[in-house]
This record gives sequence, structure tokens and C-alpha cells, in this order.
Amino acid sequence: MLNKRKGSRVIAPLIAVALLVMLLLPLTAPAPGGGAGLLAGPGLAGQDTRVLGISFSSLPPGVQQYFLGWESRMFGGSGPTPPQPPPPPPDPVGGNPPPPPGLTSDEALLLQLVNQERAIAGLQPLAVNMRLVAIARQKANDMIANHYFGHLSPTLGTYKDQLRAAGITGYRWAGENLAGASSVAKAHQALMNSQTHRRHILGGIYTQIGVAAVRGGPYGMMFVEDFLAP
Repeated sequence: MLNKRKGSRVIAPLIAVALLVMLLLPLTAPAPGGGAGLLAGPGLAGQDTRVLGISFSSLPPGVQQYFLGWESRMFGGSGPTPPQPPPPPPDPVGGNPPPPPGLTSDEALLLQLVNQERAIAGLQPLAVNMRLVAIARQKANDMIANHYFGHLSPTLGTYKDQLRAAGITGYRWAGENLAGASSVAKAHQALMNSQTHRRHILGGIYTQIGVAAVRGGPYGMMFVEDFLAP
């Protein structure tokens, strides 16, 4: 009788661990076509849509870099967030600035949706920085060409590395949203449904953005939103 009790005490924890592993494995499955990353959890996106986010600061002390998305996707937590200054009053006359001529129609729509969300929240629209657009397009094309989905590129490094390579330094905060989806609307909705990516889109500290919408990859299109607070 004593041996049976000892056996049950050993088996029960093993069963619990096995069940936990079975529940967590689907959330960390590799992306279609290879590469690392996290699949969006329930309510964040469908099986044909995927999102990731990162933000970091170049301010001292040291390099304050942190990866976002894991807590909100795995445990429902909010994760760290950059400091948010009080939002400036909305421009009573200006509204959303017209997109620069260098954007594609998909990129212009993505920018419009971002600034619409900011207007609803009482925030100033983000100004397009064409240097950031070039960085975002480079990232989107790199993910398609190298069959991965994530912030760390085998050829480009991180968004921070891309900023450094472009000669952009001394900024306060920078953030990056990634999405793979079949349309601009699906990508934007998935990003807004995630606390991580919503914080970037509605970040009061950000003033500039670069967007990319490139056709290709396992989701149909790759989307990149690069945010900057100079």
C-alpha cells in the first residue's frame, strides 16, 4: 500500500507537466516556410495572420532593449512599455497630412489607418520619414527572401542595426511592428487587437513612421511599421 502511494505521488506531477507542455507547444510552433517567432494567440489574429512587436531606447544608461509580445501572447500580460508623455491636443485644422508621393497604395492605406487610430485617441498624426520607409521595405523583402518571420534578420540584424546602418542615431525611442496577412485591413486589425502593437500605434512619444506593404511570403503580404521618436 505504501509503494502505491509513493508511485501516485511521482506520477501525478509528471502528468501535470506533460499536459502543460502539450498546451504550450502550439503557441511556439515555427512559422510556415521556416523561421522562428510566435504565433498569435486567440483573438489576436487568424491562422493566416501573424504579428510581432519590439521597441527599444538608445538613451543611457546602457542599451534599454526589450522584446515585446511574449507576455501578451503567452500569459496575457502587458509587458514593459516606453514612457508615454501627455498627448498633445489634436490639430483642429490640419487633420492627417497627405502621404508623400513615394508610398504605394497599400502603404498609404496602412498609414491612413494608423493615423486614424491616433486621431480617435486624441494624438497627433505620425509624419512619414522616407528613410524609415526604406528600412521597412528592406525588412519586409528580407523576410520574404529568407523565409522567416521575426525581428532578428540573418542578414540585416535587428531594427536597431538597420537604423545604425542608415546613420540614424541619438533617438529617444524606436519600435517595430511586423505582420503577415492577406490584406492591409487584416494586418491592421491584428495589430490593433494586440496590446503590444497597439502601444506602438498609439504611442504618444512617437512622431515619425515608416511603413512597408510587400506582396509575397506564406501569408500573402508582409507588413512593417517602423516607429521613431527622434
